[in-house]
This record gives sequence, structure tokens and C-alpha cells, in this order.
Amino acid sequence: MKYLLRTISLLAVAVLTLATLSPAIGAQAAPPIPYGAVISLQGTSHLWFADEEGALHWGGDTRALSGRYINWNNRVEVSLQELQVLNIGDPWLSAGLMKEGDPIYLVKWETEWAEPKLLHIQSISDVEIFGID
Repeated sequence: MKYLLRTISLLAVAVLTLATLSPAIGAQAAPPIPYGAVISLQGTSHLWFADEEGALHWGGDTRALSGRYINWNNRVEVSLQELQVLNIGDPWLSAGLMKEGDPIYLVKWETEWAEPKLLHIQSISDVEIFGID
């Protein structure tokens, strides 16, 4: 009986150890993203761009992309789940965010627009995937 209890105890420790380690063993770091690569979010027009260190930056508007190295020939489409595990940096914005009272707005200014437009942000949690927090 002692032998059986000892075996069960050792087996339980082994199972708990494997259960604790298996996420770390199974998790692999995302491969580095080449400088200038374009990452698009499936089903949307949203684009992220890789900087020199491989961090991804959401392109808020075309003015924000002006003067940045972008390799349009290296474009990959990813799912939301795939994007969420990548290294997301601060967004590239031409004019930033504006807070007027309670509402928060993204100031979006495309190169072909004469003036910027304000896009209402419902909640900061809605835009965290873009690197806004």
C-alpha cells in the first residue's frame, strides 16, 4: 500500500509539473518581422508596419506614413488572434488623439484631405489592438 501511495504521489507531482511547463514548452516566440513589412488584419483595411526592431505600428493615416520605409511587396494577412501575439508598438499618427470633455477622438488626416476628420473612440479598450492605451 505504501508503494502504491508513493507511486501515485510521484505521478501526481509529475503531471502537475508537466501541466505547469507545457504552456512554456508549447509557446514559441513569433518569428522576427522584417523591417518595412506590412501586416493586414483579415477582413479589414487596417494595416500595421514593422519598424527596424520588428515592432508593429498601426498606420493611422497616410500622412503618418510619409517618409517611413514600407515594403509593399512584403505584405501578410493575419487573423486577430495572430495579431494579438505580435509585438505591437505605438501607432503612427499624424495628429494624435484629441479629448474634448468626455469623448476621445482620433484625428485622422489623409494626404488627399484638405483638413483632418475626427473619429469618435467609444472606449480606449476598443483601440488597444492599435497600440493606443
